[in-house]
Parts: sequence; structure tokens; C-alpha cells
Amino acid sequence: MRAKGISLHIGVNRLDLAHYKTEGILLGCENDARDMEILAGAAGFETTVLLSEQATRQNVIREIISAANKLKANDIFMISYAGHGARITDKNGDESDGFDETLCLHDAMLIDDELSHLWSKFRANVRILMIADSCHSGTASRRVSYAPGYAPEPIQWPGASAGPRFFSDGLRTYLENKGFYKEIFEHLKRQKDRATNAAILQISGCQDHQEALDGVENGMFTTVLKAIWNEGRFSGTYETFHQLIQDELPDQQSPNLLLFGKSNPFFKHQIPFTI
Repeated sequence: MRAKGISLHIGVNRLDLAHYKTEGILLGCENDARDMEILAGAAGFETTVLLSEQATRQNVIREIISAANKLKANDIFMISYAGHGARITDKNGDESDGFDETLCLHDAMLIDDELSHLWSKFRANVRILMIADSCHSGTASRRVSYAPGYAPEPIQWPGASAGPRFFSDGLRTYLENKGFYKEIFEHLKRQKDRATNAAILQISGCQDHQEALDGVENGMFTTVLKAIWNEGRFSGTYETFHQLIQDELPDQQSPNLLLFGKSNPFFKHQIPFTI
């Protein structure tokens, strides 16, 4: 039976002023989501795109759980995120650097611990591919120990007129909405630990301690990814794909390749976006 592919593409150019106290305007994130949806659709995925105001915690979580309920062994779920990334204080002691990484969805942040829990809802041997073009995105999809990094130097890039996709007010947002996020952490504590039986492969725009640059049309990482992909003419593996993207980006923005969950040694050797 032919494998099934479902994809979700998230692009957040504007944040909810009520929650974040700023709109955090970015320029290229919605375009990133649209372009990744086109890429996924051409590869045969059933696609959904959520842009800015549509990209709420409720909608994103709902779409992930919906995919988890539909996909079976050997199927694939692809999720792409473009938007602000932030770091908040780790509350459960699972991060050696003391910070959880977050995706800044429109109405509130989605914490890496939450994504880790969502991945455990997928059936055994489902493949999950995450493409993240945001600051501090190296391990944004999982809980992981990571040594403290250095302060990144500014990157000069003509297309990066909007600056980095770093939400510097992540900790302030957390503190000003402490009750909201405390309930999230308490809810995670109440959940029974479940093994992650899916295989997850993440390619992200930078390391946890780095920043990813925005652009007028696309983010810097997505611009390079699209060029290497070359409308599907690329025929190498995920490892080669990651390496070629890395070769085109400056040292201050080093894309990460992360494979975790249930062991699937063949996943990273497939042609990218293969269903």
C-alpha cells in the first residue's frame, strides 16, 4: 500500500499584541509557509497552511493531532515553521543550558516540551519531518541537553532587511503571562510519559544559540533551501541536503540536522520530502 503524506505549513509575520505586547513584525515568514506548501504539494503531500492570525496554538495543535490520528506506519508528516523563535526558562530541568526553545505562534508560544509530547501521539514507524526557519531552532522540536552557546555576531545579508527572527521579549512574555504558561507545564506533568515511536528528522535554520535572518521574500535559510532543492531536481539524501545548505550559510547561522525518536537509519538517507 502506498505511503501517505500530510503536511502543515506555518508562517507568522505578526504576533498578537494582547499576549506579546508587540506585533514583532517580520516580512518573509508567510512567503516561507506558502513556498513550503507548494514544495510539499508537488511532492504529493496533502497540505494545510496557517498564516499569522490563523497560526494559533489551538489550530496548530489540532492539525498535528489530526495528522497523528490519520497516519500509519511508513507514512510521513511534514511540518514547516517560519516565524520568531524565543527561549524561556526551563521549568522541568531537562535542558542543560537552562532554557526551553519556543515557536512564537500568533496568540502564544508553543514550547519544545509540548512538541515532544505531540510527537508521542503518532503511531510507530511514522516519519516526521520538521523544517524550522526561526531563531534558536536547533532543537525546537524536542527536549534535549545542549551546552550553552556564544553570543552570535551580526550577519550581513542584503535580503535580511527585517533582521533576525529572534523574539527578544520571550522571557518577558512568559513572565507577564506566567499563569498561562504555568498551566501548560502543569498539564505536561500530568500526562503519562509515552515513548516516541515515530522517527523524527529536523532540519532547522540555525543552532539553539544562534539567530536566523528574515528577508523581504523569504528567510535566509528558506532561500538557500529552495535554491538547493531546485524545484525537485535535487536527488541526494537529507544528509547531503543539509550539508549543501550549511555550505551556503555563514558560520553564524549554521543549520542543524537532528534525528531522534524511534531509530530509522534509512530516513536520513532518503531523498528529501519523499513520501
